[in-house]
Amino acid sequence: MKVHIHHPALLKIAEETPEGDRLILDNISSLEEGILESDVILPLEHATILKVTTLPNITYRFIITPKVIMVQYLNDLKDVNVPTPTDGYLLYWDAAAGKWQAKAVSASKIADADADTKVDTEQGPDEDIIRMHVAGVEAFVLQHDGILDLPKQSRADVRLTSDQTIATAAWTKIAFSNEQYDEQGEFDAVTNYRFTANKAGYYLSCLGAILIDMIAAKRIGLSIYKNGVHYALGGMLHGSHTCDMMTSFASIIPLAATDYIEAYLYHDTGANKTLSADLSHTFWHIHKLS
Repeated sequence: MKVHIHHPALLKIAEETPEGDRLILDNISSLEEGILESDVILPLEHATILKVTTLPNITYRFIITPKVIMVQYLNDLKDVNVPTPTDGYLLYWDAAAGKWQAKAVSASKIADADADTKVDTEQGPDEDIIRMHVAGVEAFVLQHDGILDLPKQSRADVRLTSDQTIATAAWTKIAFSNEQYDEQGEFDAVTNYRFTANKAGYYLSCLGAILIDMIAAKRIGLSIYKNGVHYALGGMLHGSHTCDMMTSFASIIPLAATDYIEAYLYHDTGANKTLSADLSHTFWHIHKLS
């Protein structure tokens, strides 16, 4: 293909490329030397962008597109660097290199640039399990039978380290200091004995407690405090005779990030009572549902 450029005073011609302008002809005309060139014929093998400068330093930009371009290989294009493509390779734009490049892509994985966050549909041969990793941690597993596992979901299970004395006629915070598990480190079992949500969501709370030697016709009750105030009140129970008395209740609590909840116990026996540290009766389970 040939391109014919005509102007009364051609000065220079350059080809625009991703790396910068490539000078083709310069000083075609000169007023000092009294030379004015008006015609240039250039052979071109591909589509390109020409910058034509005329006297006095006026530049025109032309996009040259031949009627038919025969490209045998993708790598023949100037802004493509795919010398040896292979089945399954992905073509992507590399801004730093200013070229289209190719890289291998797994048929069973979608991953970010450093491959630590990914979706994997076949970790093992014909596994048929969908796994998701976030920052290198497996956080989602969908089993082939439809069961969904969230290994890193927010959850905590706390108990008493020892028996706790509960004063009469006052709501007393239960000092859960024995963590069975705390997946996201959200429970303070040292100072405030509270659960503080890292993420907003709906949380299931299951709370149970047993008081030793409750007196007949006296009440025992549980409550969840949210951000320092009553939020969910468990049933107030009383017995017909002196005995150990257990109460428990469950509640779903909406929490914003940094909201906190605490467990409180009440009785009105008229004297201090002992909250048993029995693991099977005094407990608090907290699980994020959604």
